Amino acid sequence: DFSGAVGGNRLLHAGPRSHAPSHSTAHLLRVASLRGGDQPSLVGKRPVSEDSAAATATPGGPPLLSAQAPLKRIALRGGKAAEEPEPEIDETLYSRQLYVLGHDAMRKMQKSSILLIGLGGLGVEIAKDLALAGVKSLTLHDPQETTPSDFAAQFYLGEADLGIGRAAATVEKLAGLNPHVTIDVLETEVNAEVVARYSLVVCTDRIFGECVRINDACRAQGVKFIMAQTRGVFGHIFVDFGADHEVTDTNGENPAQCLLSHVSSEEVGVVSTLEDTRHNLEDGDLVQISGVQGMEGLETLPPMKVKVLGPFSFSVGDTRGMG
Repeated sequence: DFSGAVGGNRLLHAGPRSHAPSHSTAHLLRVASLRGGDQPSLVGKRPVSEDSAAATATPGGPPLLSAQAPLKRIALRGGKAAEEPEPEIDETLYSRQLYVLGHDAMRKMQKSSILLIGLGGLGVEIAKDLALAGVKSLTLHDPQETTPSDFAAQFYLGEADLGIGRAAATVEKLAGLNPHVTIDVLETEVNAEVVARYSLVVCTDRIFGECVRINDACRAQGVKFIMAQTRGVFGHIFVDFGADHEVTDTNGENPAQCLLSHVSSEEVGVVSTLEDTRHNLEDGDLVQISGVQGMEGLETLPPMKVKVLGPFSFSVGDTRGMG
């Protein structure tokens, strides 16, 4: 039974507001029921906070030195040289996830520098998925020596790795998964100066008190934090993306769509749906209208709030001069 918690986040219902057209032909209205969000994303796109994957590390991965002590690292780099410009998205390699996530989310992932703490069974699965997803860089931290008990869950460890740190024993195999991702090992203690060089820290296989300490350091440095752990067939996950993080996608589903029969051109535009087609909106919902011949300007407007007039009509903002 997995449960999620969001620490310090503002949870907002966000979604598309509508742009009001004015024609009597049928138009396509895409609707997302979002209430209370003052910064919604456009309809048809999975909202992602603009800083959700911002990179805080150097182009080739997190810096190797802190102000107080050097950070020992074993580096296996599969990507291009750090001084080279950011590569374009490899649409052949990432075709499937581009279809699901879109180019904007993929570009943000390619800028993300991630520190993964713990390379047990859960940690190695997370590391594998991040490498295949195409993040900018992935740093592994797990000095715990490999023991026979690791063989049951950590699929990259074997008898030849006994006595070797789990991160060091795993990095080479992970580095071969994706040539576009820089993967290396951090061997020093994780502290506030270390986490400041990453955009996200994922903590697994650690006692709760240590996770809290790392979370506090991430919060102080403005770094996103995820704690994920498993206990037998049970598990839990805690997510802290900072006090300013906004969730604008309430359910992850595609926006609802509805055909319109008429949109007036006036200061407060009135939108009517086809006969016997209920819009199922509520006051404050956000809509966006597209495909209106002669009123193409509507598609350039931000989503607009709805005021329900009846089951088959609602009003939006100013729809004049959109042709």
